[in-house]
Amino acid sequence: MKRFVFILFIVVALVSTVLAREVYVWMDPSTEPEFKKWLRERYYPTFEQQTGIKVKIAEVPYDEQTLRMRLMSGDGPDNVGLAGPSFAPFYIDAGYLIPLDEYAKKYHWDELLTDLYWKLGHYKGKLWTIPQEFEAMVLFYNPKVFKENGWEPPRTIKEMEELAAKMKEKGIMPFANGNVGWKPAVEWIFTAAINHIAGPEKVYEALTGKIPWTDPAFVESVEATKRWYQEGWLGGGKFFSLDVGEVYQLLVEGKAGMAIWGTWAFGDLTYYSTSTEDWDWVPFPSKEGLSYPIFAIGVGSCIGINKNAKDPDAVAQLINFDLREPLDNLELFAEDLKLFGTVAYTPIKSFEVNEETAKKLEKLGVDKRIVKFLELSTKAFEKNTYGYVTWTFWPPESDRYIIDNLELVWLGEMSSEKFLKGLQEVFEREVKEGKAIYIPPRS
Repeated sequence: MKRFVFILFIVVALVSTVLAREVYVWMDPSTEPEFKKWLRERYYPTFEQQTGIKVKIAEVPYDEQTLRMRLMSGDGPDNVGLAGPSFAPFYIDAGYLIPLDEYAKKYHWDELLTDLYWKLGHYKGKLWTIPQEFEAMVLFYNPKVFKENGWEPPRTIKEMEELAAKMKEKGIMPFANGNVGWKPAVEWIFTAAINHIAGPEKVYEALTGKIPWTDPAFVESVEATKRWYQEGWLGGGKFFSLDVGEVYQLLVEGKAGMAIWGTWAFGDLTYYSTSTEDWDWVPFPSKEGLSYPIFAIGVGSCIGINKNAKDPDAVAQLINFDLREPLDNLELFAEDLKLFGTVAYTPIKSFEVNEETAKKLEKLGVDKRIVKFLELSTKAFEKNTYGYVTWTFWPPESDRYIIDNLELVWLGEMSSEKFLKGLQEVFEREVKEGKAIYIPPRS
């Protein structure tokens, strides 16, 4: 009898080992300790308790080069996080991801995701990624600096440039911007300029092939970014030597007056600041004659499943858990928003950020500045006053062209006209090759 019990114990142990389920995820070492702690002690444990699936965390630099090299070698995280839909086609064409159509059917993701997010996850007729992180380009500023100098947040491009000139005269960095550690940060400036100087309608017409990127309105926009750089406003003239992480400190300490960032910065600024007077935001200024406010909206990341994942079903459960967070666990979602800002928010049909929801989130401790953005951006969709960020709506090579070549314009090595002519050539070729990204129709 004892021998039978012993053998049974061994068999049960072996079966349990075989059936043990696990998802292997990456966490960037540079992530703030408080954020890491919450993920390790709150977010992933909640998922583990609900599903019985363990989450194995490895601290690995989450940059494009490292991710691509590890995926090429058959490694990488089980859930592959990318910087937006424009980045996805490369990984899909290279065979690094698996289609998600079966999981979408199982979890009814088509009924859960908003139409925009559902369609942005598709490529060549299949669902490959789940878009996440609703975000928009805005203008951040330091309220203390503005109050001390009697300045008001600008509403027009002209007002913003006049302020930048005054800040430079006073020895204040006009814009806390840099791209060390994230070269694509250069496209944030491009995105803000074309949507708020050329305007969303022009951008929409170019993305849908009605006008070329060489249109004079885009030349004016690129020339503006060149002026911002050459005047020494971007990063105080040190844009290419400032780290994308250290710029937060410059703003909250008042060494910089403004910053051209997206709403993903909410979480980091909350972490770095010691007072509500350290930072605030306003919609990015518009050229006179355009509507205000305009929100150039986009998707900050998208998630796919590594073809080498040992348990893709478990990875799909983690994705589904994340998507349903606002519906299934509002308290956890509020904690997520408090730490990560709008990075934690993926628009789903059953969760509307209205006045009632806003009150609930604020009651749970979510910063009013974050809630304000969620409310205003929702209205931007309703009023058709939204624009388009490059990393969400541009085909992959066109987006990469902007990242690699805009600095040549700033440095005087390429004219704005030549830059845009090159963009048009790449864009036309990608459209012909079927690589165009879904563009939501304007009502």
